[in-house]
Amino acid sequence: MNIAVLMGVFFVLLFLGVPIAYSLCLSAVLYMALFMDVPMIIIGQQMLKGVDSFTLMAIPFFVIAGGLMESGGISKRIVNFARTVVGHLPGGLAIVTVVASMIFAAMTGAGAATTAAVGGIMIPSMQEEGYDGGYASAVQAVGGIFGPLIPPSILMVLYGVASGESVGDMLLAGLVPGLFLGVIVTAVVVWQCIKKGYKGVGHFSLKRAAKSFLDAIWAILAPAIILGGIYSGLFTPTEAS
Repeated sequence: MNIAVLMGVFFVLLFLGVPIAYSLCLSAVLYMALFMDVPMIIIGQQMLKGVDSFTLMAIPFFVIAGGLMESGGISKRIVNFARTVVGHLPGGLAIVTVVASMIFAAMTGAGAATTAAVGGIMIPSMQEEGYDGGYASAVQAVGGIFGPLIPPSILMVLYGVASGESVGDMLLAGLVPGLFLGVIVTAVVVWQCIKKGYKGVGHFSLKRAAKSFLDAIWAILAPAIILGGIYSGLFTPTEAS
């Protein structure tokens, strides 16, 4: 009977359109209020204790950083730099999407922020150059997977806090797999673009590449500053964010 009430309240809230997190919380609180002799103030204290972590503060700060970078034009500078370097290759814009996603992921640690910031620029650009809309969206969706892997990864921070592992070690553990996955995705994208006949855009110019690099230099150096500071002990992941 007790479990039936718990599950019943959860599904009723779910079908009423209440977000899943709130449905889980409210059904559990109602269950404890009805069937357990637990003071309600203890529930609030335990909920607060679960998020009372200095390390967890890194998550909203990295998300805010991603929003500021997107609204401030940093993501556009990263895209422009990637375009001047690899945009002339077969499937150049698709490669630019992957490379820019890797760089942006290394600054924000969030897959959703990476997809939104880079995709908002690259998907329309790819469609204008004759790329299929579905393929352009798929390339950007794949580019979003670098957020949880390449440090500073929000998921790595969460896992480190929950398991008690070193957050710095967790971030370092995702670096090599993230870069290796980027190479694999780039190779697959090039192969697919050659098959589909998608050409590069423009020609490579060392002068233009140098200028775009100088425009985006601080954005490109941000991952090095963040990770270098963490691993050298100058600051914590939260202070880095």
